[in-house]
Amino acid sequence: MVDRNTVSARRPAPSDPELLGLFCQLVEEYDRLGAAFPISVTSFELTPENYLDDTERWHRVVRAMALRKFVLGHQDHVRADKVLSALRNCLRDPADAVVLERWSDDFRSIGAKVQIDEGADARSSLTEVLEDLIYGSYLHGDLDRWKRTTSRWQASVDLALWMFSEDAEYYIRRLRTVVLVAAREGRLTDEATASVQREATSRPLTDRTQRG
Repeated sequence: MVDRNTVSARRPAPSDPELLGLFCQLVEEYDRLGAAFPISVTSFELTPENYLDDTERWHRVVRAMALRKFVLGHQDHVRADKVLSALRNCLRDPADAVVLERWSDDFRSIGAKVQIDEGADARSSLTEVLEDLIYGSYLHGDLDRWKRTTSRWQASVDLALWMFSEDAEYYIRRLRTVVLVAAREGRLTDEATASVQREATSRPLTDRTQRG
């Protein structure tokens, strides 16, 4: 049997410049995944009167699982708050970090701005509902999480799935754009610029922060 600590020790964290390049590449790959699993319904359209095609829901589930590493995975190197820290460390002029002041608060607000009424004065955040869904049924088989998911109204689960995914997508795309622009404008160290340069020159910046 393989020791879990040994496996963990084999995964050294990338350097800050490497992390910026990896993040940009993986967001690019996420966009390609999104193109393969398109969505046409926004969270604003999730009303009881609107019929929701089950295919649309499955596309959102796939996207949410792919987003996990950027927002939920505490041990994932490309979690957005770690990328923010790497970005600050790679700035040529520390004073430029002033433009990133609100980004940490924005990251913590993903999935926390709206709560789901669970009844009996109990409420859960969008993140909690989303984690129950993907860890209870898809990424893992957590019985307690699965029971909580199946006990909720489908409309509540859908709302959490949609709103969390939309917010997370928008955040990581904006953060990628900030990294790419900083590299393009010469605000990053040479090593960091070289790390993101391949992605930065592969396609224009237009439409990179759009939702959906």
